[in-house]
Parts: sequence; structure tokens; C-alpha cells
Amino acid sequence: MEPLVEVRKINSHIRVMASHGYLRKTVALHLDMAQRELEQLGLGLKIMGAYRPLSAQKKLWQESPDNRYVANPKNGSRHNRGAAVDLRLVRLNDGKELTMPVTSFSRACHRNYEGMQSEDMKKNCKLLELMMEKHGFIPLPTEWWHFDYKDWADYDLLDIAINDLEKNDDAETLIEQNPIVMKKPGHKKKRGAPKKRRKKVRKKKLTIAPPYNKVQEEN
Repeated sequence: MEPLVEVRKINSHIRVMASHGYLRKTVALHLDMAQRELEQLGLGLKIMGAYRPLSAQKKLWQESPDNRYVANPKNGSRHNRGAAVDLRLVRLNDGKELTMPVTSFSRACHRNYEGMQSEDMKKNCKLLELMMEKHGFIPLPTEWWHFDYKDWADYDLLDIAINDLEKNDDAETLIEQNPIVMKKPGHKKKRGAPKKRRKKVRKKKLTIAPPYNKVQEEN
């Protein structure tokens, strides 16, 4: 059972907008690789969102029930697995955010949005996208900031409160004590015995001769 870890304990240079930034350990290590490469360019990562409990996902869905931007809690989000992260780029020396597009749920936050306001936005978004892809993450087309770890489906959904994670260093035990019963992605329902296929009877094609010309009756 892979634990959730506080990302800043893996790499203290990664900034976090909130008071926390938890991810599965493997995911956090891959994020660390991206951060280290960005540091060579004088840049770094800032987390806008990471692990999110399933109960918080339900509230978010109530506020914005649009599956282009918010995952339906019926199936769960990759954030609920600790395998997705929302990011933006910052300058390494002072933490100042680079110019990026809007973060509101609209066409303007799509990766392929034609109306990006400046070349800097396009360049910064592309750099973030390429760096994350290089280190094992998949970009979401409808949100320039959202990235799923490539093996997200290997992780179960979780509903552990952030406060509980902050109070307890043994996140692995918390995960074991808070299982969520839900089908994993790709789960297929077991089928019974295969039904016998009916043998198709091939109908013979009838060839109909062309009709004869009718003889016109005389009055």
C-alpha cells in the first residue's frame, strides 16, 4: 500500500498554494524530477491542488457539475487517488508566478485555446506541459494546469481528511483503515456461460425476370 507524502518533504523547493500538498510517494518523486530539471532554468513548480478526499470531490461536483473540469464523484477523481496535480510555473529565486492563462472553468483554460493573450502564456504553458510529460505525467486537454500521473489507475480512491494526514505521520496505516469500496478503472463484470450463437440461415437471392410489356387494350 503506497502512502501519501507531503511533497515539500521530498523537495522543499516546490511551492504550495495551500497549507498542504499530498501525493502518492511515486508521484511525488516524479514531480521532484521535473522540479530539478526546471531549476536548471531558474524556474520551479507551484502546486495549486494535489490529493483531494472523495468527500471534498462531492462538494466540488455540487458546485460545478461539469465533467469537462470536475470529475463525477460517482467514479472518483484522480486527485482522490493522490495521482493528479495542478501546477503553475514560478521563478525559483523569489517565487513570482510566470504569466499563465486564466484558471476559471471556461474555453480560455483549454490547452489548445487559440485566443491566449500573449506569446509568453503559450511558451510557459508549453514548457510546463513538455516538462511534465517528460517525467511521466499526462496533461488534461481542458485544463492547462492539470496533470495525471501515467499509472494513476494503480491507486485506490481515498477519503482521508487532510487534517488527519497532518496529525498522523503514518499515512499508510490511515489508508488501510479507510478503504473505499469502488470498482477500479477497467473492471469488467464477470460473464456467465457464453450464449449459443444462432446459425444464420442464408436466404437465397431470388432472381426476378423483368416484366413483359403490357399489351395495350383496344377500346
